[in-house]
Amino acid sequence: MSEDDVSRVVGEITRIFRGEKDWSPVEEKLENLNFELRAEVFDMVLKRCFKVPHLALTAFDWVKNKEGFSHTMKTYNTMLWIAGEAKEFGMVNKLVEEMDDCGIEKDVRTWTILISHYGKVKQISKLLLAFENMKKFGCEPDEVAYRAMIRSLCSCGKGDIAMEFYKDMVQKDMVLDLRLYKLLMNSMARVGDVAAVHFLGNDMTHLAIEPEFFETLVRGLCKAGMITDALEIVEIMKRRDIVDGRIHGIIINGYLVRNEVHKALDMFQSMKESGCVPTISTYTELIQHLFKLNRYEDACLLYEEMLGKGIKPDGVVITTMVAGHVSQNRIFEAWKLFKSMECQGIKLNWKPYALFIKELCKASRTDDIIKVLYDMQASEIVILDEVFHCVVTYLKNKGELDMKAKVEKIYTAFKLDLQKCSNSEEQVSLRIKVEKDVVIDQSESQKVNYSSVHPHDKTYNEQDVHEICRILSSSMDWSLIQENLERSTICLFFEMRRNNYPIMPETWTIMIMLYGRIGLTDLAMNCFRDMKAEGYKPSRSTYKYLIIALCGRKGRKVDEAIKIYGEMIRARHIPDKELVETFLGCLCEVVPLSYSLLIRSLCRVGKMEEALALVGESGAEKPTLDQFTCGSIVHGLLRKGQFEDALAKVESMKQKGIKPTIHVYTSLIVHYFKEKQIGKAIEVFKEMQESGYEPNIVTYSALISGYMNMERPTDAWNIFYRMKLKGPSPDFKTYSMFLSCLCKSGRSEEAMKLISEMLDSGIVPSTINFRTVFFGLNREGKHDLAQLVLQRKSELIRKRKLIT
Repeated sequence: MSEDDVSRVVGEITRIFRGEKDWSPVEEKLENLNFELRAEVFDMVLKRCFKVPHLALTAFDWVKNKEGFSHTMKTYNTMLWIAGEAKEFGMVNKLVEEMDDCGIEKDVRTWTILISHYGKVKQISKLLLAFENMKKFGCEPDEVAYRAMIRSLCSCGKGDIAMEFYKDMVQKDMVLDLRLYKLLMNSMARVGDVAAVHFLGNDMTHLAIEPEFFETLVRGLCKAGMITDALEIVEIMKRRDIVDGRIHGIIINGYLVRNEVHKALDMFQSMKESGCVPTISTYTELIQHLFKLNRYEDACLLYEEMLGKGIKPDGVVITTMVAGHVSQNRIFEAWKLFKSMECQGIKLNWKPYALFIKELCKASRTDDIIKVLYDMQASEIVILDEVFHCVVTYLKNKGELDMKAKVEKIYTAFKLDLQKCSNSEEQVSLRIKVEKDVVIDQSESQKVNYSSVHPHDKTYNEQDVHEICRILSSSMDWSLIQENLERSTICLFFEMRRNNYPIMPETWTIMIMLYGRIGLTDLAMNCFRDMKAEGYKPSRSTYKYLIIALCGRKGRKVDEAIKIYGEMIRARHIPDKELVETFLGCLCEVVPLSYSLLIRSLCRVGKMEEALALVGESGAEKPTLDQFTCGSIVHGLLRKGQFEDALAKVESMKQKGIKPTIHVYTSLIVHYFKEKQIGKAIEVFKEMQESGYEPNIVTYSALISGYMNMERPTDAWNIFYRMKLKGPSPDFKTYSMFLSCLCKSGRSEEAMKLISEMLDSGIVPSTINFRTVFFGLNREGKHDLAQLVLQRKSELIRKRKLIT
């Protein structure tokens, strides 16, 4: 059947199953359908019945009795998944028994489904038995199975057992995703296994996670109140030397949110001793909390310390200090500091004034309140209704009715001035919208006070404003909007420039956004350059809209987008989800990245024909893809036993001037040892060194394993000691692999020495390591030594408990 026919048949069968309550008409309708019963078709039917498991089972049982139909491993797997999700474990057991009775083999997916379901209901014994049976019946657990096992064990509170499975994964060059690493780290932290947490942390650093993702993780953990976990991530970051004042500030903020000020101050002192300079926001938050705790002198000392470090105060920290001074009735100091903002180039808007007035109301300083209001009026600062009502209520409660009348006159005069000026109601609402939509990411000290921009010589009229608003709201099609704007007689931006009105950062951002949306990226870039030339710092929104414009299909400039994106990151602006998706999508369209990832994935799952076909279809990008994917393709061909094809691929790359990667050389070494061709393996190793590659841990481990499998332990030991002498030093995976090989070859006493070497090197042996050596020594009749291994294991456990 064609794809359309299959879809039609699946739809008809599903509708029949779901449409009738009584079974007899269902069976009759199914019998009347003219179609061929095929397992792959019925598998789709089962998946559509996912939310009604008993209906799916009814369909499953009905079809297996039909002549000429046989269920497959795939349909049983689907049914197992449906039954497990519904927690129908009687049905699960019945299906497993049926598979055995019908002689249907179970694959890795079958066992993984069982593991996942047993884990969800915390049936640990069945969970472990399923994993053992998987290996017992010849299915090698894959990465998905191990991940399901670890996830299930962690959810069952068995992190110590999950850790052993993780170490098995490590030996097989498998990795977890970041979420599972975090889950496992939390589990080990809960049982106090510090060594395991550090071990996992080291493995996470090998994933080369970028600093900003570490920062995001720390911030998220602190927001969730999981500061202990966040500190573990910080320790990992310290080992990579990527901790700065901002990261410490996130932890300090986390403590302050929980009102653990003493811990925040301890962290603050620790970060300064480590050489990190606190950010201005960290100083501000600490000063605010010290004022709340009535620790006035400490807050003032912290402010002086900030100034002493050369950190220029912003409006937020100064306003905080003003509020602190007022709370201690130090009004002179408060006024002096408040007025210093203008001298330091900080533009005052209504917020600092409003906070000043509220604090003065608390301190019952009527004269100063009136003084602030007059100051606002003279500076043409908006007096909000909220502020006015706060003052009026205060004066009314105090019985100062004359002062109340004076304040009402000030407010009335302000309202009249507001009506006379060019700030129409429509313009005010438009300004508020722009401030919310475009400038939301700016700090308070950077936000522009629109009310202070008072164009005295009006060069446009109310009709112009209404016309612009009408055009902007007339359509969602930006090309049509642009066309209408160009046809109109208004050109507001250039009118502002011509009359020397101040062009605010938000104005530039809006212009960049408008030019970008219609593909005029040259003009957008010119706006961006002009903005910076006039001394304005681009905000996160400015960068975002410019990069999105540069990544668009019309007027695309990828090199410029990459450059601006890097500048954005260096300016410490965090891209949002929309920007990241747009940027990565653009890169995938113009760089053979998506092809490369797909080809590598196909190689990993053994679909070599599809991978090679994809390389062949890549056209002009083929040379670049060859460089990116050669290692994956060679490794995949060798795993499939296509040795000649793998060698041909290596030779073709050499002819093109592309030398094999260390990954390719290592794959060839593993293959030759597997084929018992030691001479060839050594030859490849020498060629690798002559090509300028230094062997890495994986290469050395392949050599050790190969020599041990060829019963040449002396050569294996020589390679091992070479690693220790010249580097890279053996890691946990290398020790574990070598230890297992020695025990298999009847050299468990030598493996016992490796346990000691691991401890001397600061590597903690796992329970499996101890168990492997213990069983090996007992098999060889060395029972006394086996008991010594158990004693050493007990000593190690006792020491780790003392440490925690």
